[in-house]
Amino acid sequence: MQVQSNRACLVIAVMVFVGLITSTQRADAQTYQLYDKLSIALEGSFIALDTRIRADSIEHGIGTVINFESDLQMERGKMAPTVSLEWRPWKNHRFGLFFKDIDRDSTAQAATEIIFDDIVIPIGADVRLGYDIRELGIAYTYIYRPRERSSFGFGGGLRILEVGVSLFGRLEGEEGGGEWHDSVDATAPLPFIGVEYRYMFSEKWRFQTDLGVFYIEIADIIGFQALGRVTIEHLTFDNFAFGFGLGASNVDIDAANDWWRGALDLDIFDVRFFVRIRM
Repeated sequence: MQVQSNRACLVIAVMVFVGLITSTQRADAQTYQLYDKLSIALEGSFIALDTRIRADSIEHGIGTVINFESDLQMERGKMAPTVSLEWRPWKNHRFGLFFKDIDRDSTAQAATEIIFDDIVIPIGADVRLGYDIRELGIAYTYIYRPRERSSFGFGGGLRILEVGVSLFGRLEGEEGGGEWHDSVDATAPLPFIGVEYRYMFSEKWRFQTDLGVFYIEIADIIGFQALGRVTIEHLTFDNFAFGFGLGASNVDIDAANDWWRGALDLDIFDVRFFVRIRM
């Protein structure tokens, strides 16, 4: 598996470009609310995924790279709720927290032999796949010299990705039913560094774009991640805002240790609508 995704990088580059364009806007003498002291956003997201995974074993060696969406007919799109929190206790310091849970399943027939962890799935076997992703992220941003209408920040954080894969199957006609089952669970702590740009189009319209990247190559782990986001929101009321956002991320991991033996290449694209409670 390649260490990066060209599609995700292209989307992120567009996000950064849009952010730079907004910096050319002229400021005036109005009062702008670039940040909230404390806010909680409740989001409904339509998420599109592209998942390629490989589970190796000592017995069978290198496993088969499976594309869940094309090889096992798993739906690419999914509606999922997300909760995020932002806290700015001091002028130049902001903290963030977010949680996302994506649960999918599918049933398909293996078109080729699949080696997954400790099992070998023969051609023609019926495969029932369960796939769950939980994502918890924490972040810190240092706001560098905030202006009345715009600000630039940089910082980092930790994205904890929990991936659970379960395979159930039955080969028709085989004596004893030919049933098999296997599951793999992995938790990947993925640190990142990032930048943020905010801009107020007016007193009510707030724009934000973020970009985060990280690469590690140490011992038996090679990992890369990139994530980007664009958000536009309307500060409709003193304590409530409504908004729309686009996001893209790529995670590429190749490891051979206790928590994961195999590879994961995951692209996530999302379109989300949200309401923000502002305090």
